[in-house]
Amino acid sequence: MELKKIALAIAISTALTACGGGGSSSNSSSTTSTYTISGTAAKGVIQKGIVTAKEYVNGSWNTVGTSLTDDNGDYSLALAGYAGGVLKIEITAGTNTTMKCDGSSGCGNAAFGESVALPQNFTMAAVLPTVSTATLANIPVTPYTNMAAAIAESNLASNTDKKAAVTDALAKVTNLVGFDVANTQAIDITATDISGESATAQRAATMAAALMSFTSDNKSIADVIQELADSIKDGKLDSNDSITPAELEQSWVEIADSDTYKTILPSTTIDSVKQQASVIEQNISDDGSLSVAANPLYSATDIAKAKALITNTRSLVYNIANTDFDSPLNAIDASAAQAAEVFDKDSAAMASLLGLAVDEMFSQLINNQQVHLGGSFPVEIKSGLDTLGTLTLTTTNTSAGLSAVLSGSLKGTEPNARTITVNNLTLSTDLSFDEINYAKTDKTQYTVNISGGISDGSTSMSVNNGQAQATFASALIDTTGDNLGNALTVIELKNLDLSLQANDSTFTGNAKFKLVKPDVTKISKALYDSFPLTLKSVALSGNFTTSDSQDIKASVGLDLANSETFDLQAFLNNENTVWVHKDSIADDTKLAQLKTAISLYPNPDDWHLNYGYSKYNAWNNSNYSADYSMYNANTSSWSGNTFNTQEAYQQYATILDPVSEMQKVIVSDYATIPNSEVQSAYIQIGGWGLKTASPQTYNNLYGEIKLGSYEESSSNFLKVNANAAFELTNVTGLPHAKVSAIVDRNSFTGGSASLAFTWGNNYYTINLDNVDVEKQTGSITITDPLGTKLTLTDVSIQDKTGSGSLYVGTNKVATVKTLDNGAVKITYTDGTFETLQ
Repeated sequence: MELKKIALAIAISTALTACGGGGSSSNSSSTTSTYTISGTAAKGVIQKGIVTAKEYVNGSWNTVGTSLTDDNGDYSLALAGYAGGVLKIEITAGTNTTMKCDGSSGCGNAAFGESVALPQNFTMAAVLPTVSTATLANIPVTPYTNMAAAIAESNLASNTDKKAAVTDALAKVTNLVGFDVANTQAIDITATDISGESATAQRAATMAAALMSFTSDNKSIADVIQELADSIKDGKLDSNDSITPAELEQSWVEIADSDTYKTILPSTTIDSVKQQASVIEQNISDDGSLSVAANPLYSATDIAKAKALITNTRSLVYNIANTDFDSPLNAIDASAAQAAEVFDKDSAAMASLLGLAVDEMFSQLINNQQVHLGGSFPVEIKSGLDTLGTLTLTTTNTSAGLSAVLSGSLKGTEPNARTITVNNLTLSTDLSFDEINYAKTDKTQYTVNISGGISDGSTSMSVNNGQAQATFASALIDTTGDNLGNALTVIELKNLDLSLQANDSTFTGNAKFKLVKPDVTKISKALYDSFPLTLKSVALSGNFTTSDSQDIKASVGLDLANSETFDLQAFLNNENTVWVHKDSIADDTKLAQLKTAISLYPNPDDWHLNYGYSKYNAWNNSNYSADYSMYNANTSSWSGNTFNTQEAYQQYATILDPVSEMQKVIVSDYATIPNSEVQSAYIQIGGWGLKTASPQTYNNLYGEIKLGSYEESSSNFLKVNANAAFELTNVTGLPHAKVSAIVDRNSFTGGSASLAFTWGNNYYTINLDNVDVEKQTGSITITDPLGTKLTLTDVSIQDKTGSGSLYVGTNKVATVKTLDNGAVKITYTDGTFETLQ
């Protein structure tokens, strides 16, 4: 999967940061007694929500201001009687309160962006240590500020320093979600154009929208927000909480992968959401819990935050670039290689074939009423016009719902194709026959539970449980003819508890595969069998055991942006020979001409003609060979002759040329693979028992094609969004760090890369944009959850040069410049300076 290019992109992202550096500022304060606070309340945007400001005084919350949110979720209120203590901004629902639906699949009957009524028990809050300025703007109230409020409220009574209790709560949730929850503006993610909003605000809104995945007919968004607050109020998330840390991070991944959010968000925002999910996943303990540490710099001055970022990233990247450059890069490359070792071409084919089997099972469940009565039924599996085999479908229909079990074996049509065994592939649903029978007339998406496995003897895939979801372009009334194949657009296998074995390596954990219909005009025939679906994305998270017995806990993912048009099978191919067998190669005219050429007696009982070409193992010192021609003419007596000469071959090839016929196969099936050539081509024609009631005839082309190398080019390259998470150890000058890496290869020579490093309570993200692998140039941004950001532009690896700025939020605190002597100087706004070297 182009591991070296991916690794090189990551390498550049690391090398470009070969610079490092450390100052102070103060926050202004006011002695005013009049305060005005404004901001936005959003889960989706809360419209006509009741806003109440409350001050914590002697163990109680005293109301010091009220207001309403407008249709944009904005609020503004004046504080009356506020004494400077801890303040809570609380949003509750009245009879007219609504929320703009931000769920990727809608909110019940409300579509994305439509307003939906909120239940009366809806409550969402934000908490501040104090208010010290007359006007305080852009104070968000979101599900994540509500989490901080829950932690703070649980600690206020026992903590003598009330303001510190609130600051600690905000610092913890900030580290959990990767952005400053108290200072990241809430926005309307459903707005027509959000391009003007900051990347952090987009990310925060997306992660809030992800919580809609926890709602159901029996659980409202009000319940979900309360459950999340209850889960975190003790400062940690446990596996027995209503919302577990694994479920929370998975909800972030799912919304980032949703078509709705991929449409409205830039890829960088999607990547940042996935990367934060990966950071959470890496830090979940073996018992499923997640202890939430407070960000140690949360209350520091802007200059102190900026200098800490330089100090910490210098120790991280300077040693990589100058002391032990290869080690971390090899570690990154090794982690990707280990994933590729277990998920290879055969594994991709297994996933595709698994999707094809699920497709056929959906067809039977939706359209064959006999199946719903229960029993065993034959299911013919085809790939294009080729029949791969007939499996047995056994169904059971009870009051609890339907279940279907598919078993048997399949074999491709190529001579060397492997035999695939389907091991009790089971789909089950609690839907009754009547529900399914009715649903087929108006539904375009079907989801059922899945278990079972598939194996070819060397590669196996076993699913303990999970879900299979089929999406069709239109509602299915029946699946006669090509109706099902034409309507099917996506098969998604998700939440799979999966075991995968390939190349003497294994994977066990959670997996997700998405398969889509390819553009058949741009995809060559699969190298052993052809499938109507091609792999779009794969995500694996769990334990890898490599062929050399290394045990690694990691997560990897690939999202192939152009899998519908890029020939993935050819790109992944590690076998360069294709065996071809085609029937009915000669039409009636050619058959008559060949019979004449061999002087065949009229109306024979048996006749046979084999001739062909081989680039290897020439017979009789010739590259050409006419194996033999013989015939039996009407009687039991034989006459015949054998020719092993080029002249004999040419006589028959003039009529029907096996090499030309094989070249037609290259054009029709492997046109996307340049420089493919015929290695051997033979035609076999004839039969026996031709005068009997059951004559046996054959009329075949067979041989082998040597495929050319499927090379990428500037106009045809694999667009990959790849991610990996692993631990980085034994690197000189670096702490034991957990690393989450994302590479977006969106150009032939590069793209973008992002690495998140966590060690102790430190968390930094390194983003590289506009990478040119050949020129080794690009731009780099280093950020932390508090909004501290170092931006370097026009960076050259070879020259180790670049210029840029340091910000905390929107406050510029330093300028970065490469001096004539090669030193990179950071000049802070307080007059201090340092160099990165």
